[in-house]
Amino acid sequence: MCIVILALVTTSSHASFANGSALISDMPNWSRMIDVREHSESLLGNEDAPWENCTLLLVTIANVTSVFERCALMRARPFTMCESCVNEYGVAVRIFDQLQKNLTDPTMKLCKDEFFSSAKFSVVYKTIVHIRDLWQSASCDGCFEKQLSSDGGYMVSNDTIIFNRKLHEMNECVNRSESESKNRTNLCIICDGPYRDLNRFYNGLMR
Repeated sequence: MCIVILALVTTSSHASFANGSALISDMPNWSRMIDVREHSESLLGNEDAPWENCTLLLVTIANVTSVFERCALMRARPFTMCESCVNEYGVAVRIFDQLQKNLTDPTMKLCKDEFFSSAKFSVVYKTIVHIRDLWQSASCDGCFEKQLSSDGGYMVSNDTIIFNRKLHEMNECVNRSESESKNRTNLCIICDGPYRDLNRFYNGLMR
């Protein structure tokens, strides 16, 4: 189960997957990315810099990882990283996978040798590990079905859809009760049913 559950009772939260509609395949906003030319030109002037095509790939890796990390940080509270940053994560992981597994593309093969057989190995490799660890430590894969296509589309899992619907119902009850009464005891009585329903479903997922 993904750690979207940490946002358990967040007043006014939005259950983004409650309608169950969704194949997520939108690409991240590339306009936020750093200028490739600015960074590649500075590297190309260095005699120790990698081959030009590998330099551009290195800048791309820097771009996609920074976009994902920014997304993750901005969704830290309330915690919505898994559902909000899946596209950014998918883009980064696909580039890493191509670099590590694509043996037919001469450029990728040369860059793999360049990155993984030198001092740069530790930086590129640790970046890959860091991105995957951040995603996996939040159990984000539990929010989605298996990857559907090579373009990085993910289908939200049925459990996530149901959980978000129940969470939305719980938050709606809390918001409505707070607006109608300042008495917290009334809130606890009125929202006892939605709370117990959400809690039972959550406990079932964690078994």
